Amino acid sequence: MSLIIRVIRRAVAFLLIAESLLTAARMASMLSVLAVYDGVALLLIVLRALLAPLQFAGGWFVASRRPQGPPLARAALVLGAVLTVFDVGLGLAPAPVYPWWRWQAALAYAIYASIGVSVMRRDDA
Repeated sequence: MSLIIRVIRRAVAFLLIAESLLTAARMASMLSVLAVYDGVALLLIVLRALLAPLQFAGGWFVASRRPQGPPLARAALVLGAVLTVFDVGLGLAPAPVYPWWRWQAALAYAIYASIGVSVMRRDDA
């Protein structure tokens, strides 16, 4: 595997781990105000919270070069991109993004996810 692919894989692994930890911290801070959100927002919040362990496991296994890492990371990236369209892009759930930047943030996440998925698809892991 080329050096560039290894570096990008490591970066994606680090970003997945960081995103999962930031999600966990954000969810912990939101526990006291969950009652003010409607059903759709609550569903998206719960889905984001359930995605965090998958992101952590995928990132950790990729970083430690385990064979189950790339499939988990791909799943986490795709699910994260889909979820980001709904909670950030459409603004259906609270997000730490200014409203006028939400589609740019969703697009940036989609680009990051597509790069991550394409790098994780390489057979020469």
